[in-house]
Amino acid sequence: MKVYPAGRISERTPFGTGQVVLQIVKQGGIYDTYHVGAFEVLKPFFRDIPLLYKADAAQIKKYKERQEICLQHFLEANDFVGMVVELNANCAAPKLFLKRFFDKFNAFRVLKYLNYVHPFYFQKQAVEIAAGSLLEKMTAEPISRDLPDLLTAYRKRDI
Repeated sequence: MKVYPAGRISERTPFGTGQVVLQIVKQGGIYDTYHVGAFEVLKPFFRDIPLLYKADAAQIKKYKERQEICLQHFLEANDFVGMVVELNANCAAPKLFLKRFFDKFNAFRVLKYLNYVHPFYFQKQAVEIAAGSLLEKMTAEPISRDLPDLLTAYRKRDI
């Protein structure tokens, strides 16, 4: 048995899924989401984080400068070098360093990054455009941008 969650309108809080569903309904079902490219910027950044274990401030700064400009600006605005220096001063093992890094650079920090890079570096996209782009990257096949077709394709992937 599969369960498919459904959003519902709610005005109990000024944030959250209920408010987003209410906004979508008010806009006639149109909803923009983050550009897939903004997530792609994070992939090499996160992949190479283990290289920062026991790196000094100069090495961390060079690492930051190898990132895409939008991410560089976000990291600078959030004292990335200072954060990693502090983590290295307090972590005796690579596994602990990674755990603490991702405790600090968690989903809320990613959301903060996404809001930082939109609209200056990336433009939000219609859900069907972003969902289709992501699915094309995952399958390397052309994908329909029809919402019911996209939903079916994602359900078949069971992700």
